[in-house]
Amino acid sequence: MKRTVRVTSLRQALTRTIAFTSIGMIMVAALFSGVIAFIEAQERQDALLVSIAELVQSGQLVDSGQLGDDVGEETLVIRQFSSSPHNRQVEALSRLPPGVHTHKIADHFWRLSIQNHVASGSRFMVAQQTDIRNESAITGALYGFVPAAMLVMAMLVIVNIVVRRQFRRLDVLAEKLDTEVGSSPQDIDEVEAPDEVRPFLAAIVRLLARNAEVLRRQRRFIADAAHELRSPIAALVLQSDNMKKAVNEVDARQRHDRLGESIARLQRLVTQLLDLARLQDRTAHALVPVDWRDVIRDVVTDRIDAADAREIDLGVSEVASARVNDDAEGLSRLLGNAIDNALRHTPPGGRIDIRLTTENGVSYLTVDDSGPGIPEADLEGVFEPFNRGTLTSSEGSMTGTGLGLSICREIAARLGGEVSLSNRHSGGLRFLYSQPLATKVS
Repeated sequence: MKRTVRVTSLRQALTRTIAFTSIGMIMVAALFSGVIAFIEAQERQDALLVSIAELVQSGQLVDSGQLGDDVGEETLVIRQFSSSPHNRQVEALSRLPPGVHTHKIADHFWRLSIQNHVASGSRFMVAQQTDIRNESAITGALYGFVPAAMLVMAMLVIVNIVVRRQFRRLDVLAEKLDTEVGSSPQDIDEVEAPDEVRPFLAAIVRLLARNAEVLRRQRRFIADAAHELRSPIAALVLQSDNMKKAVNEVDARQRHDRLGESIARLQRLVTQLLDLARLQDRTAHALVPVDWRDVIRDVVTDRIDAADAREIDLGVSEVASARVNDDAEGLSRLLGNAIDNALRHTPPGGRIDIRLTTENGVSYLTVDDSGPGIPEADLEGVFEPFNRGTLTSSEGSMTGTGLGLSICREIAARLGGEVSLSNRHSGGLRFLYSQPLATKVS
């Protein structure tokens, strides 16, 4: 089932996040502002009531009248309590202890300051409705909230404009990369881009560079393959025409044998081309632990007859117990190509020794031959496809396809191993392959 990729806008997500965060902060600020304004308004009202009570104590103010619904919210009411209150409401108020209280009278809440008159010994109260206090608190909160809200809205507009401009730079940058980078990625420092985007842009440039290298190798491989196939196909055409010119049965048989050899070489070349193409596809495959000794036994057994026919001593001098991961008989092909190269370049009467050792969790496979070796300058280049080096085979012609060592390197890369060539001090060439031992046994 194909996974649906959700397309999102980074600019919209950033704008929404900033907007919701700012609105939330405004609401919290408004709440705190309202609470602080309410406390300050209550303190101011209480201070006013206490100040009026002090004036009453000094005799500068006297009883102002009754409490009721017809009293304005800004009106301060001064009330003396008699020893025998005439109604229950006044009696309830007279029983309140001295101090500041909030009490509901009729349909309104009042803030009361009740004190004892020092001169007369009677009690009195100074009262004012709490509505004025609440309105003052709301007004104070709005005075703090409205400017903050306007500033936040202005900030959101500015942020949105800045974000749009910055993302517009990305569009310009994308067009610039399309027109200037192409298949030749330029230095990332030469591209004007925001610092936050540079790591992503650098990764894209590196990806383009890798893709360009892959395309270059593919084009070179196709060109080399076409060149290598042209010669054997042309030879087959000529040999096919020569079959018609045979003068007798013996001559026809000889011509037929040469044609068969050419077909076999072409078949080997095509097979190795397909093997190399499959190996260069780096799709992950399941690795299976195998016993190196079994691989060596099977590969050597298959090539004993070819070695005997060339009077070459092919043998195994040392084989340690080792299990390594393998992929689709990759180790068999690797060892087979190494032995085939040794057979091709070792003269009759020569020797090929195979040795397998282990050390520090790594297996080491060596194939030593007694051939002429390879010039030091060609030791690395022969791993490139169709590169046969400057030496010929022991028969005097370059009979190899130039793909065997390339296949060995691809197999090594797939299995996590390393392959190398070196000239031996005693003469001949050494093929060395190392690979970590398998950690699990199937």
